Amino acid sequence: MFQAVFSAAIDCVFPHICAGCGLSGTPLCVSCVQNLPPARQPAVRRPQTIAVYDYRSGITRAAIHALKYRRNTELIRLFARILAPYIARQPFEAPVLIPIPPHRKRRLARGWSQTHRLARELERQTGVPRRSDILYRTRPVKAQAGLAHAERRKNVADSFKARFRSEVARGNLILVDDVTTTGATLREAYAALQGAGYKHIRAITIAH
Repeated sequence: MFQAVFSAAIDCVFPHICAGCGLSGTPLCVSCVQNLPPARQPAVRRPQTIAVYDYRSGITRAAIHALKYRRNTELIRLFARILAPYIARQPFEAPVLIPIPPHRKRRLARGWSQTHRLARELERQTGVPRRSDILYRTRPVKAQAGLAHAERRKNVADSFKARFRSEVARGNLILVDDVTTTGATLREAYAALQGAGYKHIRAITIAH
């Protein structure tokens, strides 16, 4: 909770500045958006995943950090506009957006969930419905950053559960996350949804 209050106080004192170059008045300037490198498509087969930008880029990392820790709603709107066409181009029938949820303790500590806000903005821009009552965390996990590949898998193992909702069971679920690296989190979420009876599951992320 302190982190959330501190971030809000910082945003009141300092105007928005570009996460890439420091230009004031914008969370990410046009030049930096144009210079964001495209992602290497993640080697995640289940679920099939689309990622837009390369997380190895310093600009991309700075923008994702601003989403997670600075509660930057302007960046949420910007990245939703960028992701929206990728969703629109998919041949989905009855698509449903499913944000990757943080554990409630982490959400309280940060003061918000960037994945829920991103999914909500995507819903607003695309008209694709969002459901936050299907996938949930069963336990808190460590931050994945800095963990080795095997440690990441162990860290998130069995950390999700899913509720079956008959009204969306035949739809195409689209997992929404800000970043995927090894794919461990997406795979665990996918397994939980499959275990609950959902058959058509894909994912989209800002970066990989």
